[in-house]
Amino acid sequence: MENLMLIENGLIKVYKTNKDEYVVDGRELWKGLESKQDFSTWVKKRLSDCDVVENEDYFRFHKKMEANNATMIEYIIKLDTAKEMAMLEHNEIGKQYRRYMINIEKKYQKGETAKVESNQAKDDLASAKLKNAKARMANICLKIAKEVPIPEYKQIMYSKATEVLFDEKVLPLPDCERKTYSAKEIGEILGISANKVGKLANENKLKTAEYGKLVWDKSQYSNKQVETWRYYDSVIPKLQELLILAEC
Repeated sequence: MENLMLIENGLIKVYKTNKDEYVVDGRELWKGLESKQDFSTWVKKRLSDCDVVENEDYFRFHKKMEANNATMIEYIIKLDTAKEMAMLEHNEIGKQYRRYMINIEKKYQKGETAKVESNQAKDDLASAKLKNAKARMANICLKIAKEVPIPEYKQIMYSKATEVLFDEKVLPLPDCERKTYSAKEIGEILGISANKVGKLANENKLKTAEYGKLVWDKSQYSNKQVETWRYYDSVIPKLQELLILAEC
């Protein structure tokens, strides 16, 4: 489109057309909202979600790139539609953009001429971006917590998620002070092999919270982290009892 007059240059540039319509650039809106989708996919989906009409609620035009002579499809979007697209992001950044465009709209409906205050809007946007980043990090921690089978690691991830969101440890970290032993170390104490320790523990169902815990540890055969059972010293007398019974 031609003959666009820039009237606001805050969170997003707002233009006025020769028909006195207020519009924004679709690509700039996409960048500001920090969508993870590519522009073409995002703008088509959002326009479809809003159930809008081309050449009424938005306009498409072709723009030739000077660098490689390629042609890109660009979008000019009316303010009402842009507000709805921002709202559909369902996050704090979308809320800030929508609020800013509402203030622009109110201003020109009242015939005011002063620029809409953008410093506060930018501060609010920065705060919204921080909240979004924290929410994404917390969600990653929660996903990890769901995937790991080890209770202590789940608790660590849950604790980290709350710390990210609230800037303090709302949930405590697990108590890791109790010493644990490998099957080899238990075997050395009892004078048997590590395989014998594992076999006795499995046959007698000793791999419980009373006698040890499951942890992540480096594999002895590679650099991979693998699930490994570590024993508490409370398992020693139990294994000694089983060994004595086996000799009888």
